[in-house]
Amino acid sequence: MIKKILQSGAILLAVSSLVSRMLGLLRDKIFAHQFGALQASSIFDLDAYYAAFRLPDFMFQLLIMGTVASAFVPIFSEYFHTDKKEQAWKFLDTCITCLMTLLLILGTIIFIFAPWIIPLLVPGFSGEKLELTVHLTRIMLVSPLIFCLSSLFQSVENAAKKYLYFALAPILYNLAIILATLFFAPTYGVIAIAYGVVIGSVLHALIQWPAVKELGHTFHIRFDWKSKDFQQFIKLATPRIFGIGITQFNILVDTIIASTLVTGSITAFNYATNLESLPLGLVGVSISIVAFGIFSEQVAKNDHIGMVATLQEKLENIAIYIIPATAGLMLLRQEIIEVILKGGKFTTDDVSLTASLLGILSLALLAQSLIPLFSRFFYAKKNTYTPVGISLIGFLSNIFASLYFAKHLHWGVLGIATGMVLSSTLQAFLLIRAVHTKEKITIFTQDETSKYTKMLTATGIMSLGVWLLQQLSGLIPHQSTIISFLILIALGAAGLGLYFYSLKRLNYPNYRRFMSFKAHG
Repeated sequence: MIKKILQSGAILLAVSSLVSRMLGLLRDKIFAHQFGALQASSIFDLDAYYAAFRLPDFMFQLLIMGTVASAFVPIFSEYFHTDKKEQAWKFLDTCITCLMTLLLILGTIIFIFAPWIIPLLVPGFSGEKLELTVHLTRIMLVSPLIFCLSSLFQSVENAAKKYLYFALAPILYNLAIILATLFFAPTYGVIAIAYGVVIGSVLHALIQWPAVKELGHTFHIRFDWKSKDFQQFIKLATPRIFGIGITQFNILVDTIIASTLVTGSITAFNYATNLESLPLGLVGVSISIVAFGIFSEQVAKNDHIGMVATLQEKLENIAIYIIPATAGLMLLRQEIIEVILKGGKFTTDDVSLTASLLGILSLALLAQSLIPLFSRFFYAKKNTYTPVGISLIGFLSNIFASLYFAKHLHWGVLGIATGMVLSSTLQAFLLIRAVHTKEKITIFTQDETSKYTKMLTATGIMSLGVWLLQQLSGLIPHQSTIISFLILIALGAAGLGLYFYSLKRLNYPNYRRFMSFKAHG
């Protein structure tokens, strides 16, 4: 069993994502008990921490996450899989040297001018809360530099199909934040969390160094930015940087809007997003990461038929789990928030707001799971312009919808969540359409459509069963957290069992494959 897991990249990443996300839930539970949401203040105000996190994360996402995903992996894979490993390592050294130097310069500038930059991002903050946000931002500016190195290591592992250390990295990251919060937050508040983020990023990178070393890499400082492959890297990365910039500006705008709402809006939104991200990371992101490595190799070998088959297979792998997960989050949103976050300083009002946000955001789950898969399909083909153009449309629609629902209709932070759902759905639809029109690939053939119809039917049966069990569980007095937890687990297990039983009765064609590890190989 262990050997099968280690040999199956998607399963290993899914297990890692599950453990990491569970640690993330534990982290959020500790945050909730320690700081609350709507009633937070002073150094115990999580709104300040989440707002401060935005700018360092913006740097990382803009300059590293996007460029590595769209530009580094295809070029490195082409070298790595065609017996040009020496060129692959030189290319890696150049990327490490140039990108980390750029981040160091940019981080220094932001550190100096933070008191003038941060008020633009959180116009609703003032006084001590604004000063705290500036201080936290300066602390966490170290993390993008470290994550740059870590992300490049992960890309090498992805190309080589080595996922063990890749999988351990996010677990160590979350553990560092949890321990920092448990031992130091009672005294230092959210400042302790910021230092936990920095320590976690260091561990995230260190754990992956053995894997890269085992593959034969020895680092050398190399400012070879005029080399042909690095110039190609820049050419491929530039439109993707623009696309990532659109997405990150989207997040920043959401933060700007939320900062003008009631205290706790940013925190509650982040709690709900983190919970919705559990199935997203466990299924959508994990499968997309593995698919990208396969796509890149197939492009290098000019295997178009294989790419189409991989795209259809990974789409099915995502949908069969994400569709019922969406229904489950919608149905059990109140129970989930009460069990995971309620208690300490996290009040009933906090529960109500966060549960409502989770219910809305769950509607975006399928679209958000498909976006990275279809985007990576284009990146592997060295086409960054199509997904970037679509992300621009998504950005504009999100800004318009968020402002309309949050401010014009006075839905508050619920309006921001609604805007995210609409824009994500539009973006996923346009990506699928682009695959059909630009690549001449018919994804939803008659056989494929039949599969998804059966998934939806099974999800409907599952939803009805869970709803009926919910009504019965309401008759049980369950004031304690333990009883509530057991009821939530029972409802979830019953729903999952009913879903897959329904698929079997509906003669789902790949039922046996999804009941084995082969589904994710």
